[in-house]
Amino acid sequence: MSQIYTILFDQDGTFLETTSDLMTGNDAKKF
Repeated sequence: MSQIYTILFDQDGTFLETTSDLMTGNDAKKF
């Protein structure tokens, strides 16, 4: 099973990696 990873940039410039779990309402993983 392949998961789609989306890289998002926070206003602070931090990297946020969100998986398909975001659709379920789970918190995004913060690096």
